[in-house]
Amino acid sequence: MSAQMAPLGAASRVPAKTYFFLTGDTGADLLPRVLLPFTKLGLVPYRVHASTEQGTGEEMSLELRFACLSAETAAQLAARCRAVIGVCSVMTVAEG
Repeated sequence: MSAQMAPLGAASRVPAKTYFFLTGDTGADLLPRVLLPFTKLGLVPYRVHASTEQGTGEEMSLELRFACLSAETAAQLAARCRAVIGVCSVMTVAEG
């Protein structure tokens, strides 16, 4: 059944876009470690932004954007990201 033909119930609704906002300790290996839970599921973000521009550069900010992730999958991935060593905070936002 395609997404357009799915019932309109709240449980079957999949957001058009899901954003992950993470902060963590600056390190060359933080980005690949954060991406690992997504790649294990075959998910590729359509946007990745990493920055250490704020403050003293000791903290890295990451933004990952995905299309059509279920709320359950997004919650599981957020929990996996929180378990990554060096990650300080994870926030998800679903849109659409």
